[in-house]
Amino acid sequence: MDDFRAKSLEIFNLIRDLTSFEGEDRGPTTRFLIWNLLFIALGAVGTREYKNVKLRTRQKQSWTAWAALVTSVMLLLSCVLESRAISLGHGRHASSLYKEELLSIAVISRLADMFVTLSIFWSKLFAISVLQPNVSSAARLRLLLDVVIVASALGMAAATVLASVPVDKVYCPAGGEACVSLETFVFAAKTLTAYSCVLNIIIVSAAAVVVSKLLLERKQLAGAIVVVALGACSTVAAGVRHSKYSELDDGDFTYHGAFILLWSAAEAALMTVAASLPSVHPYQKKNTAGRPSSPPPEAVPLRNRRANLDAERGQSSDTDLQESEVLYRSMVRAGLL
Repeated sequence: MDDFRAKSLEIFNLIRDLTSFEGEDRGPTTRFLIWNLLFIALGAVGTREYKNVKLRTRQKQSWTAWAALVTSVMLLLSCVLESRAISLGHGRHASSLYKEELLSIAVISRLADMFVTLSIFWSKLFAISVLQPNVSSAARLRLLLDVVIVASALGMAAATVLASVPVDKVYCPAGGEACVSLETFVFAAKTLTAYSCVLNIIIVSAAAVVVSKLLLERKQLAGAIVVVALGACSTVAAGVRHSKYSELDDGDFTYHGAFILLWSAAEAALMTVAASLPSVHPYQKKNTAGRPSSPPPEAVPLRNRRANLDAERGQSSDTDLQESEVLYRSMVRAGLL
């Protein structure tokens, strides 16, 4: 009993340490969590692609597969770069680091932030590619999804520009007027995060609308609810990241930056997992117009087989008739009739 209590206390302390980011170094906890988020996302994407190959639908979902692949690669690059930045001191207070270390951390961490932001917007494209087969091309919702695709591309361009701008007190070798002030950088980063959060809300709302119009079994409906919930959690992660950018005003980008990148990775991973969970095939839509639904694809070959069978029966009847006529004429000629 004492061993069980000791183990329980040890596990509780471990969970508390993982969820508590206050301290002198946030780096180890950040590294542990971002790599676990990456493995979860890769596992979800890998399972989906395995199902596609197994069901022979791989060639029908080329855009979806590419979006999933690029999302995973971007998240992987971000984790690799962030691990390198953490080994240099990312996650510790800037006051405890040398100037040369701060410059190296600034360059690597900003690249990591750029790749994780690209992964965030690619995960939105991944989710949209899953929703589109269930939306009619003439529907307004399809037009809204197309707008989100263009908006995600603009978000990627903004993330690339934001990562290349020299920022005062962070990374600005030239100094002086060539640098963008830290306040301007924080405002731009918060704006881009809010922009991503709005796109998440649109995608989650679109997914809820699609689910409401699909004919789902109980298990499928439960899975669809989980998908929408994961998308909502991704939106919450974007909101937390938006609030944490305000802490950069004190100039301690190494200590707060690791926390911000962690929530960025959470946003990308949650949206990726949400997009990977739905069934590979589009669900059947509800028959809301009161008209009889079209027969399933299996009924078409069945009708063709019946038609072929009837044709064969007709041909066999004609053949029997011809043979009987020939036999009758032969018997007449022979004088038997």
